Amino acid sequence: MQENRNISSDIPQRLHFIGIAGAGMSSLARYMLEAGYDVRGSDCRDGEALAELREAGARVYTTQVAENLGDADCVIYSSAIPVQNPERAEAQRRGIAIKRGHFLAKITQAHPCSIAVCGTHGKGTTAGAILAICQSAKLRTSYILGAPIKGEPRAARYVQNAEYLIVEVDESDRTHELHRPSYLLINNIEADHLNVYGSLQKIVDSFAELIKNCLAHGTRILFQYDGVGAADLLKQIPKSPHLYLAIWSHKGSTEPIDWDFTASHKELKPSGLIDFRLQARDAQIPIRPALGGLSNAYNLFAAASLAKLLGIAPQHITSALAHYPGLIDRCQHSRNDARQISLVTDYASHPTSIKNDILWQKQYEQRVIAVFQPYRYSLCTHHWHELAQSLALADHIALAPLDPAGEAHVEGISSDALALKIQALGRDAYAFPSMRALEEHLAAILQANDCLLIFGGGPIFEMGHRLLS
Repeated sequence: MQENRNISSDIPQRLHFIGIAGAGMSSLARYMLEAGYDVRGSDCRDGEALAELREAGARVYTTQVAENLGDADCVIYSSAIPVQNPERAEAQRRGIAIKRGHFLAKITQAHPCSIAVCGTHGKGTTAGAILAICQSAKLRTSYILGAPIKGEPRAARYVQNAEYLIVEVDESDRTHELHRPSYLLINNIEADHLNVYGSLQKIVDSFAELIKNCLAHGTRILFQYDGVGAADLLKQIPKSPHLYLAIWSHKGSTEPIDWDFTASHKELKPSGLIDFRLQARDAQIPIRPALGGLSNAYNLFAAASLAKLLGIAPQHITSALAHYPGLIDRCQHSRNDARQISLVTDYASHPTSIKNDILWQKQYEQRVIAVFQPYRYSLCTHHWHELAQSLALADHIALAPLDPAGEAHVEGISSDALALKIQALGRDAYAFPSMRALEEHLAAILQANDCLLIFGGGPIFEMGHRLLS
């Protein structure tokens, strides 16, 4: 075993990951492999992710049966794994099952200087930007992200004796509440994962409890005032010398607050890139990012503010963000120059992200075709009006069949109903009964100077790349 692993001593050596090929699971499994742990796992999806884990030394299975656990003494699962899954059932019978988020919290708290990034959207892009800044400053940095930075081979890396550990923290199953990092960045507060929380107020309450517990632990917290729940959260959290507040200049706040970090918008370029100036208490830092879009400007502002809080020199912040390309499939731009067609893939389903992406692309594309797969009845029901308004900003809207993610059917919520609502706003919107029908429609209408903007993930992105090529 390696020494000074910066990993909690109560984590046993033999680890089994259920659904090991998933984005979050594979990055965590890879990190533990590099830290010297015995890693094995299962996933019914045999493919590139499993092949890479095998090559790295993991023992993997393409079936999920209780016997796969063998002599494992800790089994990690996500909320996507049902209780009747044979591996999860066997792990719980043995008393060795733990949720991924809880497992990640143990690793984060054990590191002498951990940075946890959370919020209802944009946390991956923000965490990746902080990593880019740390690397620019030549700091030894471990990381566990949900997706790789463009051009990088993987989403996680273990560095022995790392000065920092950066983790992207998911709030979808409330395990973010277990984290007690050295630094906590909350990027924004909006209504999401309503199948778990039920309301925006409960999401706000959850983050307020996280902040209070982290302050008691000695965590330094940066809260970016962004999202419809930001004002309510600000009223709930106590004043503390360890609490730092950041705001983009046009967001506004009715509270008389002495902000620690502000950003002033300088220039919106035809390419969609947004230059801005970070104003800290003791410095002004000009940021000319390589990553476009309004949502990404907010993410980079949060990352730059956190880096300044860490004491990283302004030149490293400026240099890193001038070259940071973002994460794979988080506003990832591809282009077929011969056909003069662009493709943007974004792993997003929240109306705020959808709106900002469409407005970004409309800065310089002749026609924006938005492709969206409605996700979860709970999310669609809560954001029904906002989803229609955001998608209606595009010139043409094509909807895939709704993905309920296991939720019970809600009458009146469907891709067909959403298309009708968008049509009532004066836009061309169509719903399709299958991915094949959707792809045939898009192939028929794509023309030169179009931007195909796809929201979702997995197969719908693969469809986009087929259409582009």
